[in-house]
Amino acid sequence: MASIISAGTTSGSALNMTGDTSGQLQLATGASATTAVTIDTSQNVGIGTTSPARALTVYTTVATDNNLLLRSAAANAYITFADSGTTDQTGLSVRIGSSGNNLVFNTGGTTERMRIDSSGRVTTPYQPAFAVYDLTFPSGTSGAGTGGSVSSNIGSCYNSSNGRFTAPVSGTYLFNLSVQAFNSGSTTYVNVSLQVNGSTAYGSFVTGYGGTYNNHTQVTGSVIVYLTANDYTQIFVNYGARSGAQSTFNGFLIG
Repeated sequence: MASIISAGTTSGSALNMTGDTSGQLQLATGASATTAVTIDTSQNVGIGTTSPARALTVYTTVATDNNLLLRSAAANAYITFADSGTTDQTGLSVRIGSSGNNLVFNTGGTTERMRIDSSGRVTTPYQPAFAVYDLTFPSGTSGAGTGGSVSSNIGSCYNSSNGRFTAPVSGTYLFNLSVQAFNSGSTTYVNVSLQVNGSTAYGSFVTGYGGTYNNHTQVTGSVIVYLTANDYTQIFVNYGARSGAQSTFNGFLIG
């Protein structure tokens, strides 16, 4: 059972208290003294249930779309799920109704990680992504593309010194590449692949027969691949490619 504090609807039953030694406390309301709130011996709080399974359990049998309402008079209302610390907003914070009815998700305090605006558009400003162009390739032999001019590097996961993108987190990634063959021979062609961890190759994109002196044939391709955190990718060519011009390499985390 439980120790019960109940609020009735008549002057004789306005406030009643009954006690036992179970260590559980209940708040009851209405003429029938229906239990509204339960606090068990583990300090779990149940609203609408007498058996809370978590620190806070809210339950209702009413099948509507507005069962749970959290409301604040503040312009920026935060719902905070804190970690083991005691400081506010140290875990996950959800900010609702700010700056034009946006829904904003913060972690580690007030750092915005995701936003859903009032039109339903989703932005993730820290999603790993990069774009680089004009890489350096070996001439007439196999090797990886390096260097290049970096136009975007969100998360600093691309290393221009070795041409590698290192996955910061396990997930599915999309990569795009474009490389140009360039040689003085009459049978120039280029075979390009996305290499993972310096060995496993994904895709094999090959230009056709060059045919004439300095014929600029281009090869492009896209690869979707699952990477484990700290796996790295790079562009690998089997027969060399044009260096420092007309090549691109980019990619981003899909999820």
